[in-house]
Amino acid sequence: MLKRIACASVLALSSASGAVAATTQYTSLNDFILGTANEGPQTVIDFETGFTDGQDLNGATVSGMTITAAPGEFARIEEGAGSIGGSNPIGNFALELGDNSGTSVTFSFANAITYFGFFHIDAGTPAANGFSFASSAATGNSAEFGGLTFDLSDNVTEVVFSSISGDGTWGLYSFVFGTSPAPVPVPA
Repeated sequence: MLKRIACASVLALSSASGAVAATTQYTSLNDFILGTANEGPQTVIDFETGFTDGQDLNGATVSGMTITAAPGEFARIEEGAGSIGGSNPIGNFALELGDNSGTSVTFSFANAITYFGFFHIDAGTPAANGFSFASSAATGNSAEFGGLTFDLSDNVTEVVFSSISGDGTWGLYSFVFGTSPAPVPVPA
């Protein structure tokens, strides 16, 4: 069962052959859960267990997802109320990111994914590969959900967050991602 999802802002999705568009965009967690209900095994990263305040995750691989901050930016765990540009993590911890350059962070996967969900915190009106998401640039409990699904044939192996607007930092909380099984032909 899906417990928590993730955060983000401007996403560009890419594959070995270049940028690809999402099959479906979600702004509702409930719709995303229903839209991915028949998907294969999923990975959930919520930063609540096994992480510490201030922990640097730039270059780290967490549950099959490699986190790479853009040059001059950072990717670290942050704890506490108001710790993400005046906004709160959904739980105790969130992934805090810098937003002072064109590209903020890249999430890479060893295998292609067919869905990716997230909550973004303290990000201006983010866009994901041409899809706009509601702004979460407010103080307090400001997290907004975003989710995308893809065709397996798109071979999506990266999610790139870029063009984030804010006050120098923003956050992501609770990612969910995975790959749906390939369709099995039904004999005639």
